[in-house]
Amino acid sequence: MEFDVEKFRSIYPQFTKLSDEQLTFMAENALIISGLDVDERIPADKKDNLWYMLVCHLATLSERGTAGSVASATEGSVSVSFGQMQQTGGDADWYNLTPCGSAYWQIVKKYRLGGLWFKGRKRL
Repeated sequence: MEFDVEKFRSIYPQFTKLSDEQLTFMAENALIISGLDVDERIPADKKDNLWYMLVCHLATLSERGTAGSVASATEGSVSVSFGQMQQTGGDADWYNLTPCGSAYWQIVKKYRLGGLWFKGRKRL
């Protein structure tokens, strides 16, 4: 898989402050996190979109400078506080910190689920 910085910037123009090197580094990390380059469950034509969503997630977290979600915000005199991420046994909390991460998590949900299970009793 080849990361196209210009294509990424055309989809997500809000990341113009990040250098090409920073985005490429995040893209490499996104592949490590997701395993998209070797995951055969996900159709090849969907992988770039998912990859770019995950890079968007990492870039948003990088620019935000925190790992927590917004706990409260005030408009007058601008005050924002961040809460700690709750660990509930799944990765959804981390992905749901950004819109890109949340979209990524929802899309890959059908691919990360295991096989089908049919309720019934075990026969001996």
